[in-house]
Amino acid sequence: MKNKRFLNNIFSIFVIILVLFGLSGCSPEYLRSSGKAAYGQRDYLYAVGCYKGIISQKPDDMDAYYYLGKSYLEASDPDRAIDNFSKIIESNSSDAAALKVKTYQSLAQAYYQNGEYEKSLDSYKKANAIDPGTDLVNVALYTDIYDVNNQIKAAIDLQKRYNYSPEYLSRQYRILAYLYNRDNNYDEALKRAIKAIEAYPDNEVAYYMAGFASGQKGQYEKAIEAISKATKMKIDDAKEYLPMYISLAYFFSKNGQTDEAIAAYNQAVGSTQGYNNSYSDYSFVAAKALAYYNAGKYDEALFTVNKFIIPLEKGRVGIFLRDSASLRSGYGDKNYYVFDVVKNSPAEKAGLRYGDKIIAINNLSTKGWSVSKLVENLSGMEGTKVAIKIQRNPGFTKHFYKEKLKKEIIEKTLIRECYNSNKQNKDLANIYGIRSLIYRAKGNIKDAVWQAEKAYALYPEALNTKLAYGMSKVDKGDYITALDTLSGINSGMIENARLYNFNFLYFFVPFPSDEEQLKLGKAIAYAKLGRINEAVALIPEDDRISQLPPFNNDYQKLSQVLNQIAKVHEEKAVDFERNGDLKRALSEYTVAIAFNSDENKSEMLKKNIFNLVHQLPGLPPISEDTRKHMIRADVLLAENDLQGCLKEYKNALKLAPYIPKVYYNTAMIYGKLKNYDKAISYMNNYIDLAPESPNVQGAKDEITKWELLMEKSGKTGL
Repeated sequence: MKNKRFLNNIFSIFVIILVLFGLSGCSPEYLRSSGKAAYGQRDYLYAVGCYKGIISQKPDDMDAYYYLGKSYLEASDPDRAIDNFSKIIESNSSDAAALKVKTYQSLAQAYYQNGEYEKSLDSYKKANAIDPGTDLVNVALYTDIYDVNNQIKAAIDLQKRYNYSPEYLSRQYRILAYLYNRDNNYDEALKRAIKAIEAYPDNEVAYYMAGFASGQKGQYEKAIEAISKATKMKIDDAKEYLPMYISLAYFFSKNGQTDEAIAAYNQAVGSTQGYNNSYSDYSFVAAKALAYYNAGKYDEALFTVNKFIIPLEKGRVGIFLRDSASLRSGYGDKNYYVFDVVKNSPAEKAGLRYGDKIIAINNLSTKGWSVSKLVENLSGMEGTKVAIKIQRNPGFTKHFYKEKLKKEIIEKTLIRECYNSNKQNKDLANIYGIRSLIYRAKGNIKDAVWQAEKAYALYPEALNTKLAYGMSKVDKGDYITALDTLSGINSGMIENARLYNFNFLYFFVPFPSDEEQLKLGKAIAYAKLGRINEAVALIPEDDRISQLPPFNNDYQKLSQVLNQIAKVHEEKAVDFERNGDLKRALSEYTVAIAFNSDENKSEMLKKNIFNLVHQLPGLPPISEDTRKHMIRADVLLAENDLQGCLKEYKNALKLAPYIPKVYYNTAMIYGKLKNYDKAISYMNNYIDLAPESPNVQGAKDEITKWELLMEKSGKTGL
């Protein structure tokens, strides 16, 4: 029995050698046929060998370069794919000219896969310049390319030109709703989302797009309703739940519903439990970590980012590994071969090359190992050594290597190095930035600063780098650098950094920690530098936003600074009032209430202001800036932009907290937004300020209505 097994093994080895040696002696036509067959079966190791064999015999065969590049591209080796496609572009042969449109299209895909989005767009445009209309050949890819390059209007135009069949019109409407959201054209986004729902009522993505558009228009209740409906529908991909719940949490927070927001963040991360994400899936990891962060679950957030960071910080040797379906199914060869080596990597420096069979690592036979076990044993701490034993078989490789090779066993000792692509470094810097913010929220300022500096050294222009680095400078008391860094963050940068690979496109996933933490960091720096008016302008409009865990410490820090200033102005006001200078007292109280962040104290200051107003012969003249805010509020109210209107009224009250009409209008806006406790508070301010107004009874009636609505909702406030 043993002899029979031995003979079978010898026979199998003999057959493999015959196959491999036979491959080397084949004609270009046979190799081309074999290569295309292997490519079709996704056997890219075998396909690459065939096309390399053709090129060794016919160095100017452009078709072989093209399919060699395609094989590398499909095997997720875009660098080598780009090398081969570039040879065609650089060639002046007639064969190359005939292939240029397809080559530019493939180059666009390779650059896109490599994270070089501008080059991807340039290649796509060159293909379209040669043959207009090629963008419609692969509309999904080219929409993506426009998307990641922030050329959203061009993506919209492309989608409109593409002729969807009737059964796929819902998909077109959904994609257009997405693109209009990305273009900040929320009215159009809403229209397309509604059309998508009409065409296909169970379209959860369309509900999500509709909800997002409503939320961005300030219609938070509608947003919450639509996105909640989307999350209850059947979704095939667990990854799609994550941005939905995150957006839901965001709009809850914007609506002042902090408890609901935190619950939604917990649902966001809970929806992806069991999802086996790759460490390379940056957008998923960042979104999940930030959902934990905004929910105040810092240990879970830290675990998530560490899982991403550890593989990228490991030392590696730079080998792409592949097995062959042809060899495996036909001859039982389950070994892994060197498919490619990373440029300037330890593997390339050691002379490893395509076709080398890995037979042992650190004196352990690799027979029967999975690719994950091979990778695990090849990688390790940077600077450590790994011994590799390979079998170099001339029968598999001599058809494309000019020198004569002997069948031999070669042993190499490689020193592991830590290296990443530009895209990986950018992602890693962003994750270091998130880790810095997490450490900071946990009170570990030393490690927060260390991580921020690591991020800055690696990729200073990343959003999370800037945010973490700026906040670390706030903590270190370097307020000028903090302001300089944080002021370099704009809304476009935030949106680009929060794009999430969603439903074949990239969707903006908003976090209050981006906008509110940025404001608070700048406000603290302004306050510490004595630029108080600029600090006050950045105070959150609704102090309930400070109840979200990441902001609490910063909000308290800012409040302490501003409350001290408010106290000084309040004391001045008291002195002026005591001396009978009521106008100057009113002016000082106005400054005090603008700086004050304590709600109870603000109510006391309002009473003092209202008391002074009752003693004065008439209201002080309204400043031009105050008047502008009131006019802007009226315009926004007419456009039904309630949140924008509310913001303008609050700005007016900061400048002149004694105008009855503004208190009344603010109360009515809060009532429309169903924020009844705020509505009642502002309406009581109106009554206290203008007790003789003929509209007081109507104001009291409104309060009665709001109290009933609060009772029915079972809430004391939102």
